[in-house]
Amino acid sequence: MTLIAIVDDRVTNRTIYSRLALSIGEGVTVRAFGDPCEALEWLESNRPDLIVTDHDMPNLDGGEFIARFRAMPHSDAVPIMMITVNDQRILRLRALESGATDFLTTPIDHYEFLSRARNLLKLSKSAEKENETKTQAKPTAPAPVLEEAKVETSSEVGRLLAQCASGGYALHVVEIDGAGRSNFDPSVVDALQRLLRGGDLLARIDERRFAILQKNVVDRADADACARRLRDSRGGAACVVLQVGTALPRPNTGDPGNSAAACLREAAALARKRGERGCVGDLWRFRPRINLRSGEVVGAQVFHGLDPADAADPEALRAALACASALRNLRRPPLRISLKLRLRAQVAAPLALQIAPLMAEMRVPPEWLDLRICAQEALSEPRCADEQARALKALGASLTLDLGALAPGKLHGGEDWVEPLRSFAEMWRPAIMFPCGDGNAAALALLLRPTAAREGSAPLLIAGGVVSAALLKPLLRAGVGEALGSCFGAPFNARDFQSLFAVGPDAKGPPKLFEGGPKLAARRA
Repeated sequence: MTLIAIVDDRVTNRTIYSRLALSIGEGVTVRAFGDPCEALEWLESNRPDLIVTDHDMPNLDGGEFIARFRAMPHSDAVPIMMITVNDQRILRLRALESGATDFLTTPIDHYEFLSRARNLLKLSKSAEKENETKTQAKPTAPAPVLEEAKVETSSEVGRLLAQCASGGYALHVVEIDGAGRSNFDPSVVDALQRLLRGGDLLARIDERRFAILQKNVVDRADADACARRLRDSRGGAACVVLQVGTALPRPNTGDPGNSAAACLREAAALARKRGERGCVGDLWRFRPRINLRSGEVVGAQVFHGLDPADAADPEALRAALACASALRNLRRPPLRISLKLRLRAQVAAPLALQIAPLMAEMRVPPEWLDLRICAQEALSEPRCADEQARALKALGASLTLDLGALAPGKLHGGEDWVEPLRSFAEMWRPAIMFPCGDGNAAALALLLRPTAAREGSAPLLIAGGVVSAALLKPLLRAGVGEALGSCFGAPFNARDFQSLFAVGPDAKGPPKLFEGGPKLAARRA
């Protein structure tokens, strides 16, 4: 039997996460807690296979909850998935130090939740078996930790460091995003292996970081050239290279082993600092939205590193409008550049009043911008959702209602949140986006269609998180108009996304990324 503990002070979130956890498979039991202190009392005498916790909770936040749990005996092997918002990078770092294993950002994509939870449960079961085996053997001392950059010297990293000679090498720490896949997916490792040259070696540090040993390095220029190649590659279709930190060994350290360890710490610190400084030239990513009938690119979802970009972030808004302006200058038909719109009851002015002057300044018509409203937030803040939708519709911008984690419960009907969402969809006529990650995607679309279609033409249905090209035709037959996901490859940076459309004056219409299947690789720069 698999036991999963859910800790969140909001009843709606607990209900959603519990439903998702129960859908993982047979034999799953869920214990949900609204009070983290109550959860800690229960954890003193119970050992779950996985803990899912929110960060922003009264009395005791998620980081402190994790730290107190990790202080308990036999807690090391229990994976913890923390739910955060996309602007909490510093909090994530602190949570990692407290003992968090993985993160998800709100609004939750239900397929990503299930994928990450299943992976963490596999790790939990594997660790449990390993501990049972170790009880038969002599206990060993824990692996040392390289304190400065929190780089754990696992056996894999240790073997890589053992290959370092005194000089003549460089170490690179690469931070990646699995582009819709788990970062433990073998295809992610294979994609990084293909970037290596000669006798270069690769070792995993943790879920998002890898160490690369570059051999036969003559000087700093060799190391910098390798770092540029890693950054420019974007990792291919399987993953996105977000940051690269590079360091060379310092001379006259006396001990080659200590020199290599110090070099790795320095590279990890440099990669971390690049992210903290907001080196976002390559962090604004554009995941194409594809018309399923024509195969053409009709829009893009903007990401900041790993997370959907927030329209309330001035830099995100400028990045989206700058991309739209560049594409408009290529005399292309309007595309929908999508940003996430977080509903905040405490914000006095609608977002439309803030973005209208910037759109006028950058000469971008409002129909180029699409704002994605999370259904979960629309239920929590209905008045705010209506005010934002009314102002954006008056401006002329597009709206998308993202069902996200509400999709599984909503589709079965009989829930309190069905009617409010139906009313919102009928009043503001947004496109409706639903998570798609398995063979039931076509059935999901068919069930959504009656909700979307009331008076007049049915709103556009968009399938998000599509991981397999085999799903595209069933989705099209089910009435889904557009799709986006990792089956079309990793997101583009702004320059490469714009280059898709710069194909000469004789080109007819937007570029096509698939014809009976994705053909993204041929379009990569």
